[in-house]
Amino acid sequence: MSTPRDAVVLTNLPRFLKHLGHHERDPIASAFAMLLLDEGGEVVEFWGPEQMDVWRLTIRRGRHLLTFGVERGKSDFVTLRPADEDRQWPRDIPLQFAVFGWARAHSIDLILDDPLHFPADILAHGTLALDWLGAGNEDVLLRINAAYDEGLGRSAAAQG
Repeated sequence: MSTPRDAVVLTNLPRFLKHLGHHERDPIASAFAMLLLDEGGEVVEFWGPEQMDVWRLTIRRGRHLLTFGVERGKSDFVTLRPADEDRQWPRDIPLQFAVFGWARAHSIDLILDDPLHFPADILAHGTLALDWLGAGNEDVLLRINAAYDEGLGRSAAAQG
């Protein structure tokens, strides 16, 4: 029996989740992916492993697509983007930024000193942040992302 060309083959999904969950990669991202799947999230893209230990998993939850990945043995940040192709963002945005926005909207102190090492608990707060975004708060997330991008530009110019 042949597989339709666009069908997502999930044979290696358990292997990927175990690989991602290794303590040197990202056990929290792995557990969050499993949580999304357990709650009915839909796998819309999955492939790997490819050369250089490259994997990609994209799960649809509500109005958003969340992407999990590994490249060269290191976990990528969990990122999100709109599921609707008519709503485009400048780029995929780290899920931690959504957790930060959700926390601030709910008067929960989270300090965003270093976005690349921001200790947002996506397992505890990721679905709450996604629900918050789905309730019409994407503009806040886009402002956080723009502030981060602006900070990167200033940082690069200072090093220049």
